[in-house]
Amino acid sequence: MARIARIKTDEVATSYHICQRTAGDKGAYPLMQEANKRRLIDLMRHYSRPFFCEISGFSVMGNHFHLVIKMEKNEERSRAELMKRAKVLYPNSDDILENWDDDQWEHFRKRLFNLSEYMSNVKAAFTKWHNKKHDRLGSFWNERFKSAILLGNNAILECLLYIDLNPLRAGIQEIPELYKAGSLFLRHLGKDDWLMPLKQILPSLQQPDDESYLEYYRAKVYYRGSVATKKNQAILSKALLEKEVERGFKVPGMYLQKCHYFIGGLAIGSERKIKRLVKKLQNKGHTIRDAIPILHANGNHQSLKRCRDGPVTT
Repeated sequence: MARIARIKTDEVATSYHICQRTAGDKGAYPLMQEANKRRLIDLMRHYSRPFFCEISGFSVMGNHFHLVIKMEKNEERSRAELMKRAKVLYPNSDDILENWDDDQWEHFRKRLFNLSEYMSNVKAAFTKWHNKKHDRLGSFWNERFKSAILLGNNAILECLLYIDLNPLRAGIQEIPELYKAGSLFLRHLGKDDWLMPLKQILPSLQQPDDESYLEYYRAKVYYRGSVATKKNQAILSKALLEKEVERGFKVPGMYLQKCHYFIGGLAIGSERKIKRLVKKLQNKGHTIRDAIPILHANGNHQSLKRCRDGPVTT
């Protein structure tokens, strides 16, 4: 049976809801590993730079991820801008890029407005990284991604509510903004400068500042999350909702507890070196309580021991 053709449009700027599942056995959740989540989000961000797109939101779950992305209208761009973006995709290739002819540049320009090209780069880069890390072959992903066009800001808002509530509905996280593999977590921390601003998604709201937009959106998330949409679905607790209603959904402060990695950590170094050490220790019969390297020091190092429990709200 022939596959249904993907609906895409590049005559106007268009937003899409993407869902991509992993390959593998039923019940396997490879994206639950912190390093995998972190790498996938980094790749989403990285490829949003050269491609003419903007990410509105995302949520990385155990065996799939959701992404809301806006692809810009396909139109002419200067050679200087294309060169700048090409250098992001092809670093250390200046000599090759300087010798591209007009046809090659035109082909490249069209690629940068193509949703499938963006997804192909993200998926291929993740698979290459994951296979090298685990010494495996084959695709990490389950064939093609699913996509749906989101017609208008209301559709985008509804889709964002759906994906930001995924961890709650799945019973993974009781407080939506504390799920670290979701865009709401980044918005809450104020580290969302690479995401589409909420005021762009909610243009009719006319709020005075970014914090007011986030408060409005959090209220939407909490009220929607307090009602089940299907049988036996996890919902946001009544006590938590009442607490936020009383606070007026003001955005609480959030900080990361101090990490004493250089004092309490069992080992410090690159992720590869940490993994190598773990393997050696395990071969000698040592039991490692937390064998997952934890990112710290601005992403330059990993620590073998987790020295904090994560975000704390105030």
